[in-house]
Order: sequence, then C-alpha cells, then structure tokens
Amino acid sequence: LEFQAMNQGGIHFSVDQKWATSANLFTLAICTGIFVMFWKKGRDYKKYAGSLHPVIWALFSVLVTQYVAQCFHTGHLSLYRSNGKGSPVLEVMSEVFFTICQVIQTSLLIP
Repeated sequence: LEFQAMNQGGIHFSVDQKWATSANLFTLAICTGIFVMFWKKGRDYKKYAGSLHPVIWALFSVLVTQYVAQCFHTGHLSLYRSNGKGSPVLEVMSEVFFTICQVIQTSLLIP
C-alpha cells in the first residue's frame, strides 16, 4: 500500500519546493543563452585566429556536459511533478554529468 499526497493544483512538491520546476526551467534558459553566446564567440574567434586553445575546448566540453546534466535534471523534476517519483535514471545521470563537469574544471587548475 502506497500513500501519495498532492497539493492544490495536483502537484507532488511540498510548499517549500513548489518553485523547483520553474526555477530549474529558468536556469535551463540561462544555460541555453550562455551556451549560444559562448558558441558564437568561439566561432568568431576561430575565424579570426584559425584555431581555439585547448582550454577553450575544455570549457566548451564543460558547458555541453553541464547543459546535458541540466536537461536531465529538468526532465526528472517534470516527471516528479506529475507522478511524485520522478525518474531515478535521469536523476542519477544528471548527478553523474554534474560531477564530470567538476572533474573537468578541476583538471584545468592542475598545472
């Protein structure tokens, strides 16, 4: 026997988490803007200089990985909002990708 409680409006979030999906979608929109801006500036610089520095490529890989992790987390929260359980696979994958971002960024600090 399983108990599932829902708030007004049919969502499963508690009162303190009711803005989690909206805040996460806002974060995803900001990440999209930063990703597009970084890509355009990198493309323009590559046309100017002929190639990009390996650190720029590493930062680009961090942005891609961060964006994928944010998409997975948004998907998990959207499912959680509707079914109260979310997706354990999406949640774990988002955490794995967030961790990979940290590893790549930390490796840039090692001389």
